Amino acid sequence: MRVSFHLDTRLPEPETRNVRSQAEHRCPNRGVSPVESVTQRGLAARANVSHSLLTKVETGSRAASQSFLAACARAMSIPVTHLTGQPFIEEQIEDRLSGPFNDLRTSLENFDLTLDDLPVRPLAEIRPDVRDMVLARRDAQYARILGRAPALIDELVQLSQTLAGRDVEQAHHLLVQLYRSAADVAYALGLVDLVSLLLARMDFSASRCGDPYQVATYRYMRAYSTFTAGRHELGRRIIQTALADIDAEVRAADPIAVCAAGNLRLRASILATRQGDADTARGELAEARHLADVLGREVTGTDLSTGYAGAMSFGATNVAIHAGARCWSHGRSHPRRPDITPALEKPSPALSTPAGTRPTISSATPTGSAYNCEFVAVHAVAIADW
Repeated sequence: MRVSFHLDTRLPEPETRNVRSQAEHRCPNRGVSPVESVTQRGLAARANVSHSLLTKVETGSRAASQSFLAACARAMSIPVTHLTGQPFIEEQIEDRLSGPFNDLRTSLENFDLTLDDLPVRPLAEIRPDVRDMVLARRDAQYARILGRAPALIDELVQLSQTLAGRDVEQAHHLLVQLYRSAADVAYALGLVDLVSLLLARMDFSASRCGDPYQVATYRYMRAYSTFTAGRHELGRRIIQTALADIDAEVRAADPIAVCAAGNLRLRASILATRQGDADTARGELAEARHLADVLGREVTGTDLSTGYAGAMSFGATNVAIHAGARCWSHGRSHPRRPDITPALEKPSPALSTPAGTRPTISSATPTGSAYNCEFVAVHAVAIADW
């Protein structure tokens, strides 16, 4: 009996929708365990989900999101894959030996050593390729990332060990972008172990790139990964640490810091929602809304040649959709449902900030962002599905 894990996270076969019986089926030799004879209300209490939601999932009237399954699995002390059959265990084992992930896993083996006779290009030639990976991540072109990221990682690791000064920091900065792009692929496919390895590499380079906002980006991604394990309290603590690290820059209205803090606040609001802490969730959304007002524009964070290089995508659109998703997750309609049609029809103009300089808040022109609407709308569906 196997449950296919689709992008809409639905459990299609009626006979496999019962979360508790599915856990018992996949853990037949566990002996006495939390899985045995657990009631719906007991599981709901342990997993911190509503009894109503659990009932709807088990009867097939509501989709089961990844975070919902993670919470239930954690409550029963079993892996999520025992409930979902994902990420296709047999295929995952095969992928470690061959297939599109083999090169990526191999490239991640080295992150701190110089290799002999490894041909590398100058940073100036590699930078456009990394930008292409950032754009591929935005467009969910995972095959493109898997095809090109491993060789780029090899080159940049070599440069990070052979260059000096600011060039070393630039190499690590580009590595952070690559690791994040690959981590999004691994997360989307449910390869939790690969996500953990990529986050470890991301942490290594973020701490060496001379940019505190890349450290914040790493922590944002780490907090994101806690959804899979249902460790929402850990995710919130990670975000608190990240916010404290950039607090001075946020107070000074540095736009890169504002983008990072805004995303961290939005992530914190979803984590609080998952924990049933509605007051904190509303407070985090209010903080994010204030930061969007301070920023005064939609930032996509995909143009590595501008003063927004390395910025996380953020703006009023992100806040509005997250606010709607938070309400939808409680089965309510948003009291002020945002109309994002004008933003979809009016993409942001190219930034005119000279390369290598940071833009000021006053130089940003308020405008909609087709990218943010498209990207965040997809993300909001996942949030609302839990």
